[in-house]
Amino acid sequence: MNGVLVDDEHIQEEAFRSVLASIGVVLTADDFTKYFIGKTDAKGIYDYFAVNKITDDQLVILGLKHDAYKDLITGSIKGYAGVNEFIDRALERGLEIAIVTSTARDEAESNLSSLQLLNYFNKIVTGDDVTNGKPDPEGYLKGASLVGVKPAECIVIEDAPSGLAAAKAAGMFSVGVPNTHPAEMLTDASRIVNELSANLVDELID
Repeated sequence: MNGVLVDDEHIQEEAFRSVLASIGVVLTADDFTKYFIGKTDAKGIYDYFAVNKITDDQLVILGLKHDAYKDLITGSIKGYAGVNEFIDRALERGLEIAIVTSTARDEAESNLSSLQLLNYFNKIVTGDDVTNGKPDPEGYLKGASLVGVKPAECIVIEDAPSGLAAAKAAGMFSVGVPNTHPAEMLTDASRIVNELSANLVDELID
């Protein structure tokens, strides 16, 4: 969802940066990309704190980040080009669609609702629904189960290396979109495209 449908990674970064600054920690852009994009907030915080030997309460930090994100996202969320056309064509062609995201459920549903996309996705796997986040394939395998499709018959759309690694581990065809990472970092993608479109759906399934 984030980085594919919803253009909000810069807001995620700002939320994390402001909360970490409150405990005297400076989050760099490179570290945000390394530890947080394509991963659950909990996994990102755990790894980031471990590497940087930060001992503050992780649950408290996660709660503060969640609140900061909700404040920042209000009225400023937008989607990526081609998203609506891609979804409409997928449904026209009779495809089952689902969201598999590392984001918390309330954030995911709020974002999709703001973009008027929530009604398209009644099958959603969030970071709250998995024990192991991306690059583990658990989320994508749950998504396949929800829509009743074999993993080998799924197409995953991803912007992050961890998500593409998860799709590969799940045995799924994947399309990398370089919205948050350069194309050269999306090495696990079966195919790379610049943006989503209605024509892409036809190309992928015909």
